Amino acid sequence: EYYFANGEYNRDLPPKYYDFLQEVSLVDEQAIGTMDYRTFLERTLNWEARERRDEAGPFGRPSRAIGRPPRDRGELGKMPNPFRRPKLSEMYDLSGLELAEETLAQLDALYEANRRPSLSQMVDLSAVGLLSDVQVRLDSMYKKNRRPKLSQSYDLSVFGLSEADQARIDSLHEKSKSYGFFSSTEVKEARVDTTGGSVAFYLPVEIKQDSLKKEPPKLSEKLDLSWLSEPARAQLDSMYEHPQRPKLSERIDLSSLGLSEAVQAQLDSVTTETYKRKRKTWSFSSRYGQAKEKLEGRVLYWFLAGEVIRGFKRDSDAFELAQRMWEEFQENNPYPEYTEVVQAALYKALKLQPGQPAPEFTLYDLDGQPVSLSQFKGQVVLIDFWASWCGPCIGDLPDLRRIKKKAADKPLVFLNLSLDTDEAAWREAVDKHGIEGVHVRADGWGADVAKSYQVNSLPSYYLVDSQGLIVERLRILRNTDEIVAMIEKSL
Repeated sequence: EYYFANGEYNRDLPPKYYDFLQEVSLVDEQAIGTMDYRTFLERTLNWEARERRDEAGPFGRPSRAIGRPPRDRGELGKMPNPFRRPKLSEMYDLSGLELAEETLAQLDALYEANRRPSLSQMVDLSAVGLLSDVQVRLDSMYKKNRRPKLSQSYDLSVFGLSEADQARIDSLHEKSKSYGFFSSTEVKEARVDTTGGSVAFYLPVEIKQDSLKKEPPKLSEKLDLSWLSEPARAQLDSMYEHPQRPKLSERIDLSSLGLSEAVQAQLDSVTTETYKRKRKTWSFSSRYGQAKEKLEGRVLYWFLAGEVIRGFKRDSDAFELAQRMWEEFQENNPYPEYTEVVQAALYKALKLQPGQPAPEFTLYDLDGQPVSLSQFKGQVVLIDFWASWCGPCIGDLPDLRRIKKKAADKPLVFLNLSLDTDEAAWREAVDKHGIEGVHVRADGWGADVAKSYQVNSLPSYYLVDSQGLIVERLRILRNTDEIVAMIEKSL
């Protein structure tokens, strides 16, 4: 329920909890050092930052109803947009362009109207030998059917639905455009509720939504292409599997905003693979700013120190942002003990930045044989820190399989490093989920390898090049094409 409202996993929190948050004082020096206090601050600041972006809240409700899931099944269908899509200015750091607020608003509006590229912008239809009128027809078909059906996106058999039932669910979703997954200890078995015309899936906590995800459907599965020749359908399916990333100027008319060619080129760089993207997908920046407004004294600098340290332990984009925050922190922080702690964390983090040697380790595989990272020199290694009890880890398996498929001809090793303390659970999970690659296990969070790689959450991924140097620390695997491109550069 917390995830549905706030985009973060946290279970079994009653609706009154969120109202309770507003009744508690944010600043309490006696609470410093307790994990619950930091969690409380994070949730409250995250919520307030989101409220600032959308005064009506994520569900279009008054701010008193913090993060509340639908009180009844039918309410879900009344929500115009349960997951508000971020604006272009929220997705990317455009501050360096110094655009006027009015221009940013116009840019956001244009992007929203053309958020999804057309098929011809993603796939070179002329390369298939299709005439212009056929290309227009395909664009029109794709615009109407670009969203896959629910039954194409998720394995609905876990809900005991027949094919006819799944078709009915797809039809309801097509009409309402609304669905949601809910997980709770109160749910004993998976079920579906369609009260009010909306679709709500209820799962027991042991079944993760991510584990139900299917491989993305082929273009010929989304559109009726039976009127095309079989070779043309096969070629379109192949090209659609690796779509082009159109420039922003190819999707919207930037010149209509009165922008110079130089600014248009900078905006184009946001959507191209050749430039380092500055996506603001992590809440660090907004929460850091919120903390400076809402907190004070020792509590403020204790919290900011933790935020900077957390940034050091994430990917290279977050690390770069955290370094800028660190410079400001040093200038203003009046508590030297916090400066010392952050400096120590920075020293450790620098050892794990791109270009640094990946820490060596030797662990034992499923057959009891020793496996060392160095034995894979000459190959690219994707180290996957996971555990059998980690739902998001299992949820990432479809993306890992996509990477494996796309890089099938590359010398790539999937080194799955479990932090299970229970050996039997580790073995059972590998077999149950059909996890491919090399398997080794370390004994929990306190293991030397977990400390060496500063693993404090799962899943965590490291990409290591053929020379044994760190390429990147990865937090998410959604952009599999980008990861495959990184693999190719690492050979």
